[in-house]
Amino acid sequence: MAVKPGHLVSAVFMERPNRFLVRCRINGNVEEAFLPNPGRLREILLPDTELFVSADDRNQKRKTRYTVIAARRKGKPVLLHTHMSNSVVGNLILNRRITGLEDWTVGKREATFGHSRFDFLLKNGGRHLLLEVKSCTLFGDRMAMFPDAPSLRGKKHVEELYRLSGQGYDAAVLFLVQSSAPEYFLPDFHTDPLFAEALYSSRDRLAVFPVTAEWNESLELSSGNKILQVPWRCYENRRSGEGCCIIMGNATDDRTWVTVGRSLNMNGSLKKVAMGIKGRFPFIPGTKPEYIPIRADRPLEDEITKNIGLMAEEEVSVEGRRFFLFKKSPWHMERFVEMIVYFRSDRILEE
Repeated sequence: MAVKPGHLVSAVFMERPNRFLVRCRINGNVEEAFLPNPGRLREILLPDTELFVSADDRNQKRKTRYTVIAARRKGKPVLLHTHMSNSVVGNLILNRRITGLEDWTVGKREATFGHSRFDFLLKNGGRHLLLEVKSCTLFGDRMAMFPDAPSLRGKKHVEELYRLSGQGYDAAVLFLVQSSAPEYFLPDFHTDPLFAEALYSSRDRLAVFPVTAEWNESLELSSGNKILQVPWRCYENRRSGEGCCIIMGNATDDRTWVTVGRSLNMNGSLKKVAMGIKGRFPFIPGTKPEYIPIRADRPLEDEITKNIGLMAEEEVSVEGRRFFLFKKSPWHMERFVEMIVYFRSDRILEE
């Protein structure tokens, strides 16, 4: 169980002032809760999303009374508390529930080797396996991806594991996918191409275990765990950096302008995608646009532009380029967020 039943409280998400804090409504009152997850979580933390929080009245040193444990997405709880992932994996290893790791036992937790500390040192006779655990909350209907934000720490772990695997150790990364729905897993090469390339380049010596975990309404771990397939060919077709980029800029009165640009090399600076656009972009001068890259092995900008147009409040054309106006941030719209998830994940499999 992720939390004792007596401590479990239902809440409604309102906003996220910073990475580790959310404001939510609990029994009609506005409360602040600690969020132990540095990820962006944009596809999960939408307005009015149900949160599962724990209440702890005993710890007087804490600034917040509540801690976010999970959130509901697509009707099911998704574990957000990243610190609990290691306990879950330790339990799965102990009970031999991970295919490929049935013969391994936990020798040590938080083992330091080289310049990094890894979550587990596993043992199997005279063999030793260094295992790093990552919690994966980003998934579509069929594809799960990690990370949802650039992770230099994750890249460093992969590179260090690869180096140590050449010195007599077995090495692996386990992605605990917080849903049983997906069938496939890939590193999120749209968001963090450096991590994706590090994992891809290490695949000959570094084992990858994308393991599903599903939680019931009481935040109890279900008995079903499966290993997802890793379709590296889908990644290989997109390594060149071709694709398109959604560009978002501020308008007046907290509104947002959105347009779509084509790029032949997103491995370089994303700002180059907007060259020739910025001078015509109708956002407030001096503000910094946001770039949302979508790598693809074929042109997608017309299809994505059509989808955005169906959601926007207004549309203008400037020198042949279409700009769409949203009266609130598109990141607060479930339809927009699910469109991004679709084109970055499940759409890959359709191609």
